[in-house]
Amino acid sequence: MGHLGRCRAADRRQLKAADWRSAYFEQAKSDYRMLLMLSSQTNVLLCQVLHYLQMTTEKMAKGFLTPTGSAKYSNTHDAFELFVRTAKVRANLQQICGFPRTSVFANYLDGLRSIALAIENLSPEGEPHPNPEYPWEVNGKIVTPLEYDFPGLKLRAENAEDARLSR
Repeated sequence: MGHLGRCRAADRRQLKAADWRSAYFEQAKSDYRMLLMLSSQTNVLLCQVLHYLQMTTEKMAKGFLTPTGSAKYSNTHDAFELFVRTAKVRANLQQICGFPRTSVFANYLDGLRSIALAIENLSPEGEPHPNPEYPWEVNGKIVTPLEYDFPGLKLRAENAEDARLSR
């Protein structure tokens, strides 16, 4: 059984999420497993990896933003940047992430906001724009995600020098 078959088999477990919060977290874990699998393969297109990155972060954020036992999070892709913005007041996350001081954790999260927004904006929601899921049009030319290089969101080193610098 290949990687995909094992992932599907693991996802078919009867998890029976107790509420929306746990359902979002369970799906985020499944999406994350696929993200790891795709990102470890050199022949997988960047758009596929970014699609799973966007889906993983969206569902993880909705899990954190949805109180236990509450209603479903709104039908929007906008959640990750809000999560990063509001995570500053979550002492449990600060501790899990290994930040001894709140001010350092807050500064770290502030530094992540632009990349969080860029990841969030990968969703196809809104006006046509570069996204890893659907083609869009620019000046009468149709652009597909597989041909677009998503500047600023490179997840892999392009060459040995890039790999050395990313360490």
